[in-house]
Amino acid sequence: MVVEQSGATLYLLDFGDYIKLGYSNSFKKRIYDIGRKSEKEIDFESSLYWKVSMSVGLALESSLLTKYDEHVIRGHKLSKKEVLSPVVKDDIRRDIEEFTKLFELVIVERPLSDLLIGIYDKKPGAHDDDRFLLFYTKFWKRRNLEIQN
Repeated sequence: MVVEQSGATLYLLDFGDYIKLGYSNSFKKRIYDIGRKSEKEIDFESSLYWKVSMSVGLALESSLLTKYDEHVIRGHKLSKKEVLSPVVKDDIRRDIEEFTKLFELVIVERPLSDLLIGIYDKKPGAHDDDRFLLFYTKFWKRRNLEIQN
Protein backbone atom coordinates (compact mmCIF):
# COMPACT_ATOMS: atom_id res chain seq x y z
CA MET A 1 0.00 0.00 0.00
CA VAL A 2 1.31 3.44 -0.96
CA VAL A 3 0.82 6.20 1.59
CA GLU A 4 0.82 9.83 0.56
CA GLN A 5 3.20 12.19 2.37
CA SER A 6 1.74 14.41 5.05
CA GLY A 7 2.71 16.95 7.67
CA ALA A 8 3.17 19.99 5.48
CA THR A 9 2.02 21.43 2.17
CA LEU A 10 4.15 22.72 -0.67
CA TYR A 11 2.24 25.29 -2.71
CA LEU A 12 2.55 27.23 -5.94
CA LEU A 13 0.11 30.13 -5.97
CA ASP A 14 -0.70 31.78 -9.29
CA PHE A 15 -1.46 35.52 -9.32
CA GLY A 16 -1.23 35.93 -13.10
CA ASP A 17 1.70 38.38 -13.20
CA TYR A 18 3.70 36.36 -10.68
CA ILE A 19 3.70 33.09 -8.73
CA LYS A 20 4.53 32.39 -5.09
CA LEU A 21 6.30 29.22 -4.05
CA GLY A 22 6.32 28.11 -0.43
CA TYR A 23 5.50 25.45 2.08
CA SER A 24 3.61 25.49 5.35
CA ASN A 25 2.51 23.14 8.10
CA SER A 26 -0.62 25.30 8.66
CA PHE A 27 -1.71 25.57 5.05
CA LYS A 28 -5.18 27.14 5.31
CA LYS A 29 -3.92 29.87 7.64
CA ARG A 30 -0.97 30.56 5.34
CA ILE A 31 -3.22 30.88 2.27
CA TYR A 32 -5.57 33.13 4.23
CA ASP A 33 -2.68 35.40 5.28
CA ILE A 34 -1.34 35.56 1.71
CA GLY A 35 -4.81 36.23 0.28
CA ARG A 36 -5.35 39.12 2.69
CA LYS A 37 -1.89 40.61 2.13
CA SER A 38 -1.69 40.33 -1.65
CA GLU A 39 -2.86 43.13 -3.90
CA LYS A 40 -3.78 40.68 -6.67
CA GLU A 41 -6.22 37.79 -6.38
CA ILE A 42 -5.03 34.20 -6.11
CA ASP A 43 -6.17 32.15 -9.11
CA PHE A 44 -7.45 29.09 -7.25
CA GLU A 45 -8.01 27.11 -10.46
CA SER A 46 -4.40 27.34 -11.67
CA SER A 47 -2.70 27.34 -8.26
CA LEU A 48 -1.35 24.00 -7.06
CA TYR A 49 -0.43 22.21 -3.87
CA TRP A 50 1.30 18.99 -2.80
CA LYS A 51 1.07 17.22 0.57
CA VAL A 52 4.63 16.54 1.73
CA SER A 53 6.58 15.77 4.87
CA MET A 54 8.11 18.84 6.50
CA SER A 55 11.64 17.80 5.52
CA VAL A 56 10.66 17.19 1.87
CA GLY A 57 8.75 20.50 1.74
CA LEU A 58 11.70 22.45 3.10
CA ALA A 59 14.17 20.68 0.79
CA LEU A 60 12.02 21.24 -2.31
CA GLU A 61 11.24 24.87 -1.51
CA SER A 62 14.88 25.69 -0.78
CA SER A 63 16.21 23.82 -3.83
CA LEU A 64 13.67 25.30 -6.24
CA LEU A 65 14.18 28.87 -4.98
CA THR A 66 17.94 28.44 -5.37
CA LYS A 67 17.59 26.96 -8.85
CA TYR A 68 15.24 29.71 -10.06
CA ASP A 69 16.95 32.56 -8.19
CA GLU A 70 17.33 34.61 -11.40
CA HIS A 71 13.51 34.58 -11.75
CA VAL A 72 12.82 35.88 -8.23
CA ILE A 73 11.03 39.23 -8.22
CA ARG A 74 13.19 41.08 -5.70
CA GLY A 75 11.61 43.35 -3.13
CA HIS A 76 8.05 42.17 -3.81
CA LYS A 77 5.62 43.25 -1.10
CA LEU A 78 4.29 39.70 -0.68
CA SER A 79 7.70 38.11 -0.10
CA LYS A 80 11.30 39.15 -0.67
CA LYS A 81 12.46 35.76 -1.94
CA GLU A 82 9.49 33.50 -2.75
CA VAL A 83 7.77 35.45 -5.56
CA LEU A 84 8.83 34.41 -9.06
CA SER A 85 8.12 35.16 -12.68
CA PRO A 86 5.30 32.92 -13.97
CA VAL A 87 7.47 31.72 -16.88
CA VAL A 88 9.05 29.11 -14.56
CA LYS A 89 5.78 27.57 -13.32
CA ASP A 90 5.86 24.56 -15.66
CA ASP A 91 9.58 24.02 -14.99
CA ILE A 92 8.92 23.96 -11.24
CA ARG A 93 6.12 21.43 -11.72
CA ARG A 94 8.45 19.22 -13.79
CA ASP A 95 11.19 19.49 -11.18
CA ILE A 96 8.81 18.40 -8.43
CA GLU A 97 7.68 15.45 -10.56
CA GLU A 98 11.30 14.44 -11.24
CA PHE A 99 12.11 14.75 -7.52
CA THR A 100 9.28 12.38 -6.63
CA LYS A 101 10.46 9.82 -9.21
CA LEU A 102 14.09 10.08 -8.14
CA PHE A 103 13.30 9.45 -4.46
CA GLU A 104 10.26 7.21 -5.11
CA LEU A 105 7.95 9.46 -3.12
CA VAL A 106 4.20 9.75 -3.43
CA ILE A 107 3.54 13.45 -3.90
CA VAL A 108 0.30 14.15 -5.71
CA GLU A 109 -0.19 17.46 -7.50
CA ARG A 110 -3.62 18.94 -6.86
CA PRO A 111 -5.35 22.15 -7.91
CA LEU A 112 -5.86 24.48 -4.95
CA SER A 113 -9.55 24.74 -5.85
CA ASP A 114 -10.00 21.07 -4.86
CA LEU A 115 -9.24 22.04 -1.27
CA LEU A 116 -9.99 25.74 -0.80
CA ILE A 117 -12.22 28.46 -2.21
CA GLY A 118 -11.32 32.12 -1.79
CA ILE A 119 -13.81 34.95 -2.07
CA TYR A 120 -12.66 38.53 -2.55
CA ASP A 121 -14.95 41.32 -1.39
CA LYS A 122 -14.52 44.35 -3.63
CA LYS A 123 -17.25 46.48 -2.12
CA PRO A 124 -16.14 50.03 -1.42
CA GLY A 125 -15.39 50.48 2.26
CA ALA A 126 -14.91 46.77 2.93
CA HIS A 127 -12.72 46.35 5.98
CA ASP A 128 -9.31 44.78 5.24
CA ASP A 129 -10.12 41.81 7.51
CA ASP A 130 -13.28 41.11 5.50
CA ARG A 131 -11.76 41.65 2.05
CA PHE A 132 -10.75 38.00 1.67
CA LEU A 133 -12.72 34.99 2.89
CA LEU A 134 -11.44 31.42 2.68
CA PHE A 135 -13.47 28.21 2.86
CA TYR A 136 -12.79 24.52 2.47
CA THR A 137 -14.28 23.51 -0.88
CA LYS A 138 -16.24 20.54 0.51
CA PHE A 139 -17.92 22.69 3.18
CA TRP A 140 -18.66 25.47 0.68
CA LYS A 141 -20.32 23.00 -1.71
CA ARG A 142 -22.33 21.42 1.13
CA ARG A 143 -23.41 24.86 2.39
CA ASN A 144 -24.57 25.93 -1.07
CA LEU A 145 -26.52 22.68 -1.54
CA GLU A 146 -28.29 23.28 1.79
CA ILE A 147 -29.14 26.85 0.76
CA GLN A 148 -30.56 25.66 -2.58
CA ASN A 149 -32.77 23.03 -0.94
